[in-house]
Amino acid sequence: MPTLTVDSPSRRQCLRVATSAALSTACTAAVVAAGLLHAPAWAQAPLKVGILYNTPISDVGWNFQHHTGMLEMEKALAGKVKLQYVENVPEGPDAERVIRQLAQDGNQVIFTPSFG
Repeated sequence: MPTLTVDSPSRRQCLRVATSAALSTACTAAVVAAGLLHAPAWAQAPLKVGILYNTPISDVGWNFQHHTGMLEMEKALAGKVKLQYVENVPEGPDAERVIRQLAQDGNQVIFTPSFG
């Protein structure tokens, strides 16, 4: 189990970015990413974060806002986080297949910002 740094400049920066975007999911992602990034075993490689969207991210709404926050997190953590996302995947068997693929691709955290 990695040791997490509770308060650090990166964590505070992530919180500011996520709060400015007013996205609770992105805030959670930023805090998780910042905490995990301070684990010694993860110091050399970026944290790989997979995201599965059930709609196109170009549709203005929840997924668009979530993605905007995730991009801000990636920018704020410059090189410490690498995002991989798949959009327009319907809930159900297709979503399960894509989630498994994201995990096989090495994503350590996977977000599925959808009710289903």
